[in-house]
Amino acid sequence: MKAFASFLLCSSVPFSLAQTITTSSAMPVGRLLEDLSKQSGRHLQCAPKVKDDVVVLSCKDAQADDVLARIATVLHAQWTRSGENLVLSRDSNLVNADLKAETAAAAARVRAEVTSLITKMEAEGAFTPEKAKKIVQGNEKAMEAIMSGTGRAPAQQFQTNMLNSAGSRAIVRMLASMSDRDLAQLAAGRRTVYSNRPSRMQMPLPGNAFEAAKTFVREQQMIAAATPPPPSTGEQRIVIGGFADSHLGEGDPKDISTVMLVMNDNGGFMRSNGSVRLVIADSKGRTVCSGGFALPSQNAMTQTIGSKAPADEQAISLSPLTKEFDHAMALASGGGAGGQRRVMALAVSGSSTSAAPPASPSFVVRLDGEKSVPIPLSEDLRKALLSPQTVDPTSFSVKEGLAALAGATNLCAHVPDGAVVPVARFLDGESKKPSALRQFLEKAQGWSFSQDGGWTLSQPTSAWSARNQHVARVALANLLQTESRKKALSLSDLAAFAAAQPKAPASSDFDYAYAKAIDSAVADEALSPVSGEGEWLFVRFYGLLSPAQRQVLASNARLELRNLTPDQAAVLSEEVFQSPDGPSTMGPQSGPGGGMRFTFAGQSVTEERTFQLPNGLPSNGYVTMRGGSQNLIQGKDADGGMKSLSPEAIAFQKYQQENPSAPSFGPDGPTLPNFFRPASQNTYTMDLLVGENYGIRRQLQDTSIANGEFVTYDRLPKDVKDNIEQKLQMLREGMRNGGGRGRTVPPQN
Repeated sequence: MKAFASFLLCSSVPFSLAQTITTSSAMPVGRLLEDLSKQSGRHLQCAPKVKDDVVVLSCKDAQADDVLARIATVLHAQWTRSGENLVLSRDSNLVNADLKAETAAAAARVRAEVTSLITKMEAEGAFTPEKAKKIVQGNEKAMEAIMSGTGRAPAQQFQTNMLNSAGSRAIVRMLASMSDRDLAQLAAGRRTVYSNRPSRMQMPLPGNAFEAAKTFVREQQMIAAATPPPPSTGEQRIVIGGFADSHLGEGDPKDISTVMLVMNDNGGFMRSNGSVRLVIADSKGRTVCSGGFALPSQNAMTQTIGSKAPADEQAISLSPLTKEFDHAMALASGGGAGGQRRVMALAVSGSSTSAAPPASPSFVVRLDGEKSVPIPLSEDLRKALLSPQTVDPTSFSVKEGLAALAGATNLCAHVPDGAVVPVARFLDGESKKPSALRQFLEKAQGWSFSQDGGWTLSQPTSAWSARNQHVARVALANLLQTESRKKALSLSDLAAFAAAQPKAPASSDFDYAYAKAIDSAVADEALSPVSGEGEWLFVRFYGLLSPAQRQVLASNARLELRNLTPDQAAVLSEEVFQSPDGPSTMGPQSGPGGGMRFTFAGQSVTEERTFQLPNGLPSNGYVTMRGGSQNLIQGKDADGGMKSLSPEAIAFQKYQQENPSAPSFGPDGPTLPNFFRPASQNTYTMDLLVGENYGIRRQLQDTSIANGEFVTYDRLPKDVKDNIEQKLQMLREGMRNGGGRGRTVPPQN
């Protein structure tokens, strides 16, 4: 009850309602109040900022004013009277209360960890050359075990190595003197930059930062002195997770000028909540010392779940449709957006000899090593998935599981969208008991429960963050119905969805899982490549453009930042200052994102984006777009699965059928579809320039499928087959003469 106490006053209903309510519902509260208006006899309204919050409500003959009070309680909202109407809203005081509570809880978790680390450091005493030598020797032994394949350093050893590094020790000292608000930023996952000489886009470092920086340099010098020289082969070893994460640079250690600390940054590879990077530079901008550190995971999923259930507790009984839903979500969220995709690239030359010019252009075959497998759906489930705006995703396992958990009591719960897929995965398979579900929700999902006057009440402990991860149901329904009808998603389709939903789709959320369940091949091809933070922001930006602005880009003209709307500018600002890779020096050959950069705590102060752009987005920046196209062939398997393939990819698959020893993707290898029809793909390269040759490059793809029927390979148009056969002949010649070389390339979104 304590968790809800601060909201009871605002949740009371302005006047008594004598009617009773019986319902079992799971839907956004805006829709729920429409239904309750009929039973209560009052016109119940909902403010726009509250209407999308999802409530699971189950009660029998409950007093109407009691029901409405419980709804306001779990939503941290308030009822006000407007004439004869009741309006549910959430004013700024309630919003700020949620944010303040969440900030305090996050800061407390981080401070407890930092305090524990400080205690360990103090217990170890002063850092000496002897301790530096011991650290280096310990690291070398663990490294040798890993490199030789004879053993693995335990997780505790990685934690110890990380804590013992000079950079980690300096970072922990700085964190210990930071405010709760600053520490909360570390847990929130927002990229935040601190400096002793802050720009408008940076925050000031605490007062002890300069002394901590000096200590960092001295300790790292001791470690460097104790470290043996690198092998004569020039081999460089990089291990993420604790080894060699502090470095001495070329800067003058006697001329320390700038100390910069970056929270939630991992060198352009991926963002990791709790990661911190520290860079110290001299007055000329040269790096003196740099290091990195990561707090132990704060993810509640790492907590053990499995307390003993009451002896007489019955298992949760799920309806057949919910069981099917849970299994479909488990299959759909098993990979996809954000997952590791094995991709092979094969360079092929048209020349039969290395000395002669190629008889025809060289090309590169890129094939996804994973095949999209259709997810079987009954007609009833498919119909429900296509209408998330009317059949709410929480109305399956979330609703039925919570009802079992509440038992004989009434139930009112605020359900975050991010819980739908995890709960479905948890309940999929063997039956679970209500106590196990409650423990899962409390420990793994961060929910709180309380009992009050015959009611079971529940809410997410991080309500403010949960509300910011909302899935736009109407927009998702439009996307899914288009996907089902067209068997493809165009850039315009994705842009319309992104314009309505700031949150990027993720395999752990029902937006991506629903799309995957409807058509796994379309979801993998269209949605997966733009599900990263940076990519989704560009799709959203494109979706927010007016027809006139899109025409500017289509005509190869510059769309100047000074002419953008506030919403459009905000999206690009988020792209520049929050995307994992961020802006970089660009050239004509730069790839998407300006080229992936792995800095491993070595990025200089002057390369930092908030240093390059001290005042935010420049008004003289601009966006350009250029397009290119390629012919594709949409393949269809006997089981109904579809995938768009390039002529090069089909040529390679035909070559592998001829030569089973050719590079493969696993025991089954790539297989040719049974049926084909022509398609095309436009690739739009969008450049956001925020400085001279400095910016971000993203590529957006727009696939167009012909309306023709699927045919067997021999019935494809002659020009399409001729192109494939030409590529196939090049493969034969190249492989025969050693001209084709295969390699596995990094995972692609």
